[in-house]
Amino acid sequence: LAPFHPLREWLETLVWDGVPRVDTWATVFLGAEDTPYHRKVGRYFLINMIRRVFEPGCVMRSVPVLEGAQDKGKSRSLHALAHPWFSDTTFKVGDKDSFQQIQGIWVYEISELESFSRAEATLVKAFISSTEDNFRAPYERQNERHLRQTAFAATTNATEYLKDWTGNTRFWPLTCGERIDLDGIAVVREQLLAEAIVLYRRGERAFPTPDEQVTLFGPEQDRRMMSHPWLEMILEFLNPAGGRKDEVTVRELLVDCLGLKPEKMNPQGGEAQRVGQILHSLAWAKVRTGGTKRTWKWLRPAAETVEPDHGDIPF
Repeated sequence: LAPFHPLREWLETLVWDGVPRVDTWATVFLGAEDTPYHRKVGRYFLINMIRRVFEPGCVMRSVPVLEGAQDKGKSRSLHALAHPWFSDTTFKVGDKDSFQQIQGIWVYEISELESFSRAEATLVKAFISSTEDNFRAPYERQNERHLRQTAFAATTNATEYLKDWTGNTRFWPLTCGERIDLDGIAVVREQLLAEAIVLYRRGERAFPTPDEQVTLFGPEQDRRMMSHPWLEMILEFLNPAGGRKDEVTVRELLVDCLGLKPEKMNPQGGEAQRVGQILHSLAWAKVRTGGTKRTWKWLRPAAETVEPDHGDIPF
């Protein structure tokens, strides 16, 4: 590590006054609804910020996404929390310059998350998951390895912005209120960070437990998935008037439901993969059939006690 680290040395001077704030700061200052989920997001993000400073290169795959109308202070709230080690300068993900731009930055904002295409979103997820950056700085002769010390946060004006089928556990949606208290964040930020340091040194976790992912984080992430246009057609086919289908094949859905001609389909199986993802999101199970021709079919869930949530179909 560098002999002089201004951020780490500044954090070392902070002394917590003993008043708990990390669980409620997102509600008090960002205007988020006071829920167990928002409390966890606020808590885990602050601890992760501290981890990145004291454990450069530690695994940190999470990105809180501040949601809210434009010009409500989402970006400025992140600036107030991490100033002067904050940046929201646009960069091209994966480009050499992007690795250089995040050096010396504690919190880097990824703005307008909804504007990324699916391919770009995949690059973003890979970029934020890295634990080190390997690049050749200007005037240097060879690449150097830089352990990642940057925490990422994102902002968006949209309510549906997750496009990819995998990796959405990295994004933690946080709906801000009508008013963000920027002055309040500036006043208490040292105490927020001091408390987070105490929690970090106690060994408090910075990521959701498997149970929290299923019950708290997963439903919030699913609701931000962009719906697929085939969803309603497939639901009508599986649940016709006067009855319902308890098993189906992907071919049935492609040909009989969606009206696609086999000779026009992607030979790489893109349409079949998308139908399979939709069935998976509806909790249908894929099983292999017996007989001489061993093929696959999908079975309806054994018990559907509630109407399924269809907000998690990839666009």
